[in-house]
Amino acid sequence: MKFLESLTEEKVEEFYLKAGSRFGEVVSYIYSKVGDLPENFGKMLKKFNSIFETWELFERQYVELGYKACDLEALIEYGACNSPFYGNLRIKRKEGEAPVYYAQKYKEKFLEAIRSGIDFSKGVLTKPRGTLSFPYLPEALK
Repeated sequence: MKFLESLTEEKVEEFYLKAGSRFGEVVSYIYSKVGDLPENFGKMLKKFNSIFETWELFERQYVELGYKACDLEALIEYGACNSPFYGNLRIKRKEGEAPVYYAQKYKEKFLEAIRSGIDFSKGVLTKPRGTLSFPYLPEALK
């Protein structure tokens, strides 16, 4: 992946934050229990895998630069709520500190649960919204 190798740290950070905030926006809609689904929800669901994989890719690149990954709660708040970003950008891990990959944790713990309730090819929920029950995501990933 010559493209990734050619990116500066600043560009990796920029792409990571954009990908993470987009993923946070989509996840916030999936987990929402109130209100109507937005008009573009189906379109976003169709792109869910691509959005997730982009976030996962740039999180890995960012962490490989020696930084701590931003927690998913910060990305959700930033992407979905249009709030200022309060995550931990540009915080280097201490020597010997193991990296944390939130995208990997998300994939391991929740992706299959979400996929069981959503038809991504059609962009629709396959179970009534009230039956899609997941633990509060950011807390469960810690």
